[in-house]
Amino acid sequence: MKGLRIAFSFLTVIPVPGDHREISAKEAGRSSVFFPVVGCVQGTLLYLAYLLLMKIFPHDLSVGLLIVLHVFVNGGFHLDGLSDTADAIASRADRERMLEIMKNSTSGPVGIVVIVLVLLIKYLALKNVLLLDMQKAIPLVMFPVMGKWASVLSMYQGRSASGDGLGKMFIDNTGFIEMALSSFIVMMIVLTVMLAGYGQTADVHQVSLFLVPLGVIWFSSIIFVLYFRRKFKGMTGDTIGAVIEASEVLFLLGMLAVYTK
Repeated sequence: MKGLRIAFSFLTVIPVPGDHREISAKEAGRSSVFFPVVGCVQGTLLYLAYLLLMKIFPHDLSVGLLIVLHVFVNGGFHLDGLSDTADAIASRADRERMLEIMKNSTSGPVGIVVIVLVLLIKYLALKNVLLLDMQKAIPLVMFPVMGKWASVLSMYQGRSASGDGLGKMFIDNTGFIEMALSSFIVMMIVLTVMLAGYGQTADVHQVSLFLVPLGVIWFSSIIFVLYFRRKFKGMTGDTIGAVIEASEVLFLLGMLAVYTK
């Protein structure tokens, strides 16, 4: 499946066969269907790593190493987008200047601080989620899925702020079909993870609790699109990375909020 290979090459450093330096706009859009699948693979790797690390290290260190692994598998792409977006917003310049800042590969002080804060919050949120009385596969597998799904939602709802770039191909060619299929895949992943974790003991209450963080992701994607439309008149590849990072944090915080009550 070329779409799946493109999704892996765009979102991760996981090696995939084939040359994706030259892809068509339609192929880019179609590959967004598989973004949640990429997140599921990443989450499964994190879960397997967690099982191994907990046999060797204390809980706090294990969670820290999971964050490092997650950043490594992502190639730091999303954090780079988050940093560039933060630098652009902090500049308070006009739209054209902000877009130029996002294209600059150098991270400014604001971008670096935002990266540190996001990683810190993600670490603390994941650490506390994994201490809850629940199946550990649920947060570990699902938070990368939610980040990737949020990017598809934002690409579908948004429009491109730039006249060129790889991000534009994805944003302009992610339509209703891609969004709907990716959402269906997310629902299937949710059901699979819940059944694998709880089996026949899963009840309506547990499933309904899990729907709250899903709603948070859906609603926040709308807010992100509206905000970036106001600031940049649309989305860019960097803002997609920012949405992924922010959505992963929001999902973990949402799980903490509903499961600790």
